[in-house]
Amino acid sequence: MKILPGCFYAFVIALLFTAKVSAQDVDDYFATGEEQLQNGDYSGAIESFTSVIRLKSGNSEAYYERGIAKDNFGDTKGAMLDYSKAIELNPEYTDAYYLRGNTKYTLGELKGAIEDYSAALKIKPDYVEIYNNRGNTYSALGEKKKAKEDYSTAIKLDSTYADAFNNRGLIKNDEGDKKGAEADYKKAIELNSEFAVAYNNLGNLYDELGNKEDALSNYTKAIENDLEYAYAYNNRGVTRSSMGDDSGAVADYTSAIRLMPDYVDAYNNRGLSKFALGDNKSAAEDYCKAIELNPEYADAYYNYGIVKFEMGDTKGACAEWEKAGKHGYAEAYETIKKYCK
Repeated sequence: MKILPGCFYAFVIALLFTAKVSAQDVDDYFATGEEQLQNGDYSGAIESFTSVIRLKSGNSEAYYERGIAKDNFGDTKGAMLDYSKAIELNPEYTDAYYLRGNTKYTLGELKGAIEDYSAALKIKPDYVEIYNNRGNTYSALGEKKKAKEDYSTAIKLDSTYADAFNNRGLIKNDEGDKKGAEADYKKAIELNSEFAVAYNNLGNLYDELGNKEDALSNYTKAIENDLEYAYAYNNRGVTRSSMGDDSGAVADYTSAIRLMPDYVDAYNNRGLSKFALGDNKSAAEDYCKAIELNPEYADAYYNYGIVKFEMGDTKGACAEWEKAGKHGYAEAYETIKKYCK
C-alpha cells in the first residue's frame, strides 16, 4: 500500500513521540522503584523495575535493583538470577558481584561466593566490606588463615570497621590467641558501644578463661543492647548456672526459648538447671523437647537418662543412655556398665 507524504510525516512524528514517552516512562518507573525499595515496599519495587526492564531490557541497573528487592522479599534465587543478568550486561558491575556473592553465601554456595568477592576486588581492590565478607566465607570453609588476612586488610583500609575487628577476634580466639581476641573484641566495642555481638563474644572468652564476673557483665551488656539476643540469654544462663545461680539461669534460658522457640541447647540447658533445683519432672520435659527438636542430640538423651534414673526408672534410664551412646556420647557406655544389667 502506498503511503501519502502527509500521512508518512504524521507516522514519523507518532514514532518519535512514542519513543520519547517510553524513555520518560523508564525514568519514572526507575525512580518509583527506588522509592519503593527505600520504603520497604519490595513487591511494588519488583513490579516497577520489571516495567523498566520491559521497556529497556539492557538496563543493568534495573536488574541489579530488582535483585535487591527480590533479596529483601525472600526470593534469594530470583535475586541471584537478576544479579547475574546485571553482570552479563555490565561485566564491571562491582556491586552486583558483591551482592551475588552475599546471596551465594546465604544459599551455602561458599566457593561461588569466594569467586564473586574475588572478581569484585579485582575491579575495586579497596572495597572494604568485601574483604570482611570474603573473610566470613573463608572462615565458614575452615580457611582461618585466609579469613584472618581478609579481616586485617579490611581493618587496614578502614581502621573504624568494628565488624572486622570482631570477626578477627573470633579467628584469634580459635587460634588460641586469647589476648589478641580480647583486644579485637574491645576495639570493636570501643568503635561501636552498642555492638551486642562483640559483647557476647567477649563474654564467651571470659567464661572460657574462668572470669565469670566479667563474662556475666558482658552478656548483660549484649542483652541491654539487643533485648532479643537469644544466644546472649542462653550464654548468660550457662555462666549463672556455673556460679550456682540456677534460678537465674532458668530465667535466662526461658527468655532465650521465648525469643527462639526451636533453640535446642536452651531446652537442654534449662533441663540441667531445673534438675539442679530438684524439679525433675520439668527437667525431663525440657530434655524431651530438645530431643524432639533434634533426635540426634546425644547430650539430651544422656541427661534424660539421669533424670529417669533419679526418678527410679532404671530401665528407661538405660534405654536413654544407650541412645546417647549411639549418637556419639562415649561416656554413656561407662554409665551403662555401672548401672545397667
